[in-house]
Amino acid sequence: MTRKLSNIALIFLLAVTACACSHKEIICPASETRQITVLFDWANATGASPEGMTLYFFPASDKEQIWRYDISGPGGGPVELPAGRYRMVAFNSDLPGILISGKESYSGISASARRNSSGKYIMPTGMLYGATVSELEVTLCGVRYRDSNGTVKECGQSVVRCLPDSLSTIFTVIFKNVSGLEHAASATAIIHGVAAGIKLADRVPDGDGAALASQLSLNTAGREMNSVSSAFYPSDPTGTTLQLIVTCRDGKTYSHNFDITPQLLNSPSKHNVIIMIDSISIPEGDPTDPDDEVGDIDVGVDGWSPIEIDVGVTLP
Repeated sequence: MTRKLSNIALIFLLAVTACACSHKEIICPASETRQITVLFDWANATGASPEGMTLYFFPASDKEQIWRYDISGPGGGPVELPAGRYRMVAFNSDLPGILISGKESYSGISASARRNSSGKYIMPTGMLYGATVSELEVTLCGVRYRDSNGTVKECGQSVVRCLPDSLSTIFTVIFKNVSGLEHAASATAIIHGVAAGIKLADRVPDGDGAALASQLSLNTAGREMNSVSSAFYPSDPTGTTLQLIVTCRDGKTYSHNFDITPQLLNSPSKHNVIIMIDSISIPEGDPTDPDDEVGDIDVGVDGWSPIEIDVGVTLP
């Protein structure tokens, strides 16, 4: 009798235990968010001080959620992520001339220059900075990641250090020793062949053939014209040209093209390109030879083509 009662009690206990297990919520600690700190080291872009940085964390699985954070200031800060494996893209978020697309994947996220109202020219991009972490693992014990040099690092304090670099290019255009500058009312420089955008993960230019227009400052006493603007460096600089459009005080407008491929190829930096054109002459009247060879820098009064545009309206 005692053994029978013991068996009944055991069966009852097992039934209660099974019932309790079926209703108890199982929580996996790895599914909880973990706080990590992303810090930006600006050694590769000295002097950079963006107003803020945008961070995208792309999980290893396409079915998992993509995480985005906006951090004010250039230094970085804390974010929260579930434990797991990620790839990170970061860029400064203070550029109105930049449009971000392809946010669905690490390989597809891109930055492109916005177009002006006419759609013919791109707007200046400003200086875009970017940083990537191709491998990032967030664990209960910290972080493990591969830095920009390919070195795998582990940090029990959950700190990820990144080195942003310049992704766009500052183009400085200088015309020096300009004859007849007193005849000019305004002048515009148009660089044909810059990239329309750039892939943020692998930093590959995307869509060559865009045109960047900038208004030139006229220094009649110094016989010089110059402008500074920004865009994305072309994937292939071959065939890149600079178009100079000058509207004279008599109302006539002239254009001349220069091949600037050698200057781009020989520039010490792809992030800061100086284009120098020496010894040109602004026409006083109709051009004498509009079919002169394009690319000849010392053109004198020849090589100009009359055009019918309102530079002040058509160009930014």
